Amino acid sequence: MRWSMLSRLIFALLLIGLASCTHPGKMGDRAFEAENYSLALKYYEEEMTQGANDWNLYYRAAKAATRIGSFSTAERYYSLSLRYGGGLEVAKDLAEFYVQTSNYARAVRVYQFLLKHTDDPQPVYNNLGTALMYAGKPLDGESYLMISQQMAPKNPLPYINLGVLYDQHLKQPQLARLFFECFLELSGEEPNESTRVVTARLQEMKLHSYTAIDYEGFRCGEPYIPVQRPVRNLRSYFEGPEWQDTEHEEVIELGLESVAEPGAGTEEVLVERGGAVEAPASLPAARERAQAALAERQYDQVVQELSGYPMDKLEARDMLLLGTAFMRSGRTKDALPWLEWSMKREATPEAFEALLGVYLMLDEGERIQEFCRKYQGQAGFSAVASQCAVTKDDK
Repeated sequence: MRWSMLSRLIFALLLIGLASCTHPGKMGDRAFEAENYSLALKYYEEEMTQGANDWNLYYRAAKAATRIGSFSTAERYYSLSLRYGGGLEVAKDLAEFYVQTSNYARAVRVYQFLLKHTDDPQPVYNNLGTALMYAGKPLDGESYLMISQQMAPKNPLPYINLGVLYDQHLKQPQLARLFFECFLELSGEEPNESTRVVTARLQEMKLHSYTAIDYEGFRCGEPYIPVQRPVRNLRSYFEGPEWQDTEHEEVIELGLESVAEPGAGTEEVLVERGGAVEAPASLPAARERAQAALAERQYDQVVQELSGYPMDKLEARDMLLLGTAFMRSGRTKDALPWLEWSMKREATPEAFEALLGVYLMLDEGERIQEFCRKYQGQAGFSAVASQCAVTKDDK
């Protein structure tokens, strides 16, 4: 009897082991939870070879590939997830993926798709306008950001994006100051990284005598509808009456029928990122330009200098530059993956301090505790790790 029961137990354990072997997707989930993303991706791809067409499987594989910096693989699996019915949740993550990897042209396409299918268009207008701004189309971005502000005039996010737009891209510092000041007013009293960055920028603007003027139609917390003064011939307006050709007009239309599938060419992208299409040949030269731009608070220039390189070509210091630029420009979620990758590639006190700041801004309590425990006793981190104790007391 005892031998029979033991045999049954062994047989049951063998069945469980065989069942787990036939479901590598579940093993992939366990590896993902353990933050072993390379192993998780391996298991997910093993499940795919068995003919699985579950959108959630490809979605999880895309997130695992993103965590290890395999961006082309992540893009392919995001697209396959959409093909198998992933829906708006996957499309939103795909758009954020494109923004995080500075592929603003494709982000624009996905946001345009979301705009046609979402029940809550206001944040999509905001994200689409911001993506257009960083894609080198600030005037198109202005239109969408303005719609977002008009739909939710008490939401501070469109104000900071419009402030950046007028400050860094359209060179209207007086109007930028109005939007920055309204952003601070609507953000509440509790400070965060975005409010600190905006406050610092306002101090600089005051030093340069960029006084805020009373723009007609601007009231903080109310829909802003700028006064339109139509100009029939822009070249005549800027160059004088000699240029009188008014027969030709160019109309830019933005449209998207579907999200790009794997391998889709860039010829369908209607809004391309500003600057050269191919990455510069010399990464060290781009790195020096990015460092200089960061010192001058030209954060979008930092992104433009470094974002065109493949992940395996970037060093930890390059990722730190990108993460810092995103963080200081108020794009905290975009900064997070770059700073995490920088720490994994080469843990430095500078990257530790920046990543801890991002965790604090995102209120990632558990991550902060784990992060501090990991580095608090390590040589070279005592000075920056002391901030963990201050953080704990503040909480």
